[in-house]
Amino acid sequence: MKIKTTCLPFFDDIEIKEATFQQKTFPTHHHDTYSIGIIAQGNEKITLAGKNIMAHANSVIVINPYEPHANAYIDNDAWAYKCLYVGLDTLRFVSQDKTCLPYFPTQLIDDAYLSASLLQFFAGRQDSQSVTNLLCHLLENYTLQKPENELNSLQNEQMQAAQHYISQQTQSTFNLDTIAQKYHISKFQFIRNFKKYTGLTPVSYLLMHRINQAKKLIREGIPLTKAGLEVGFYDQAHFIKYFQKYIGISPMQYKKGCC
Repeated sequence: MKIKTTCLPFFDDIEIKEATFQQKTFPTHHHDTYSIGIIAQGNEKITLAGKNIMAHANSVIVINPYEPHANAYIDNDAWAYKCLYVGLDTLRFVSQDKTCLPYFPTQLIDDAYLSASLLQFFAGRQDSQSVTNLLCHLLENYTLQKPENELNSLQNEQMQAAQHYISQQTQSTFNLDTIAQKYHISKFQFIRNFKKYTGLTPVSYLLMHRINQAKKLIREGIPLTKAGLEVGFYDQAHFIKYFQKYIGISPMQYKKGCC
């Protein structure tokens, strides 16, 4: 396994990752950024929006913020990918649309120009104009209107409020019974509704939120032990375990690449 993570000196909410894996899987998770990835070698299975997508070399896929997905190997051969993690503020700036965020469809993109541009970028042409050109090409050719969620509007309001509430629980003991009572439904109904709306259980959602917040603190130069504590990991062993499970590298390795 080989992973390199770095942060760009421009567009301060862009992170890049280059990774090679063999027999590696990532459980269902999400990012708080857009993920623009290209398969550089081999094949990968991406489970996204209820579909199993078989990604092959030079294919590109864009995953929207907070869109749950899982990654897995297909065979015993090594698979490698290169990915840009682009923050919402950068997409708003490039799209020049302050009212809504772009939505990308759940599909592989076979686009020779886009693939070549991404590979050139990772080969060393890492400047703000290259990133802007890439994002403009995606925005002009591959964005769609965001589809309506299957849940009704009342449930949407409840689940959006629940997401916000859970995101505030980084320093509190998380209690599913308490939050279910807050919305006047049973604990099990709340879990079902929340997972249907977000793709993750409430506990997994909180875990991902803590990890994403920890990444931001690490990039800001906060010491690793303090970063883990500030997002609710009172045990450093568990902080390292879950960070590595979802990000693929330890907090220390992430710090070396991004700071």
